[in-house]
Amino acid sequence: MAIDGEELEGGIRLAQVRATKKYLIIAQAIISMVAVIILVVAGGNFQLKPFYFDVSVFLYFLLMMLFIIVVELLVFRLLEVKYAKTDSAKYYMLKTTARHSIVVMAISAIALFLVVTPYMLDTVTDVTSVDGSTSGRVSFYSRDALGLTTVDRITVDSDQPAEVIIVSEANYLTHSGDWTRLKQVAEVHASDASSRVVLEFSPAPFGAYYILTDGEITYSIHSSLSAFFVGFLSLFATLFIGAHASWLVYTIPLRQRYVRGAIFR
Repeated sequence: MAIDGEELEGGIRLAQVRATKKYLIIAQAIISMVAVIILVVAGGNFQLKPFYFDVSVFLYFLLMMLFIIVVELLVFRLLEVKYAKTDSAKYYMLKTTARHSIVVMAISAIALFLVVTPYMLDTVTDVTSVDGSTSGRVSFYSRDALGLTTVDRITVDSDQPAEVIIVSEANYLTHSGDWTRLKQVAEVHASDASSRVVLEFSPAPFGAYYILTDGEITYSIHSSLSAFFVGFLSLFATLFIGAHASWLVYTIPLRQRYVRGAIFR
């Protein structure tokens, strides 16, 4: 008589737990991807011309659902251990998951290190910042095409008195030629750039903006990692580390109990 592998490993209950886990995770993964795409498109975080796809928003919802799935997988692993018949099978399950947990914790720790280390943040700033000069106008985008960096300040300087204003493309096109009106609708305004002025640029929706001047100026457009991106990535990296570290600590007694009866280690 043929012997079913599931009978040896844990019987019908273990098979049911694994089937439930499989279908639940597949369903959640599909629902999560569809929901994320709908939220990104409906929220105006995706456009084709000019191309813009806010990866930060996409990753936020993706990581949130991934964290929920990871916690569920850890719970299902405990159920599988419960219904496995032999100490060897139980120890192997715990040992395999422990290895996976260590890998996840290492990746999360690296991600956390990259987004909170001043050196890495300064490197991003150096790569994405733009310098130049103009005697009329120059345009720039408030964010990069993936929404990972955002303009946070603009430094302007001039050898002679020069007025500087920064306006959105929509306001520039509407009030072009009317300097007085442009100053009224400006995002930022400096009456004289001859003493090197730092203009703080508040986080703004993706779009084109103009630096306008009535003189000759040099400028430096300073970009940094999106505060939203840094914040949620730090949060989820910490959550992943915490969840897997808690699981490792919780299963230490179980691994010690089953290792004594395990055929293989």
